[in-house]
Amino acid sequence: MITIVSGAVLAVLIVITTAVFERTSLRLRGYRRLSRDEVHRIAPLVKAVADDMELPGLPRFAMVDMNIPNAWTHMRTIVLSTSLLYTLSDRELEAVLAHELHHWRSGDSVGLHFVWAGVWPVALLYSLGKRLTGTSPQGTPVPMEAGSASGTAAAIRGFMTLLGWIISWPAFVIMRLIIVPMTARTQRGYEYQADAAAYDIGRADDMISALRKMTAFEGGRTGWEQAMASTHPPAELRIEALQGYQPDDAQYQEDELRSSWRDIRRLLGALLTGTHAAEAKRV
Repeated sequence: MITIVSGAVLAVLIVITTAVFERTSLRLRGYRRLSRDEVHRIAPLVKAVADDMELPGLPRFAMVDMNIPNAWTHMRTIVLSTSLLYTLSDRELEAVLAHELHHWRSGDSVGLHFVWAGVWPVALLYSLGKRLTGTSPQGTPVPMEAGSASGTAAAIRGFMTLLGWIISWPAFVIMRLIIVPMTARTQRGYEYQADAAAYDIGRADDMISALRKMTAFEGGRTGWEQAMASTHPPAELRIEALQGYQPDDAQYQEDELRSSWRDIRRLLGALLTGTHAAEAKRV
């Protein structure tokens, strides 16, 4: 009990500290303020969406210079990538802003930060292992630069990959088999609710269009962010939810991939029947 209580208190302190110094932390991670031109583009869209959502206030915004169109919400700040501004139209950007503003209004990031604070040693080891194995924000191997594919460079890369797996395999097991499955259901619910916020203000079609442009790039900058991004529902199912009920759903909408005792009994029955048939054939 003492360990549980002390861990909970430490998690609360970590979350509070993270919230207080969030802007400084974002700056140290390479995020920046919006330029004048970026404010001219985003501010009217934010105001229009906030008015439609009847928000009592607004979060702060930050930019990250990356060629991946993405947006995510921290406890006090919404981060947008520069590629997002180049990739999406104003209507699509309004839909994405409505999605992120709902996350901010609902405090979804606060709950996720409590999860992170409770498992930060695992998250740290997992992120370190991902960095040592040389994976990109989408989890794919980062190719070596031209001219560096020598035997020595390949050996160093192989050694670092091995070292990363040796260090992080316990964290990988805990993250992928315990933390991600436990948080997936809640996180998927958050994503559907945030998409519904765009639907409620008449941006469903724009959100669908934005998802089609952004789905190939969803990821994170750290191993922890990559793991949490994997808890999001697939873009195609989010698009299906935004489209709402269709008259032919009964014919074309598939059931979820769930197992049931009926399926297990049927498989066991088929196995036993097949065994008996094989014995009868031998006789």
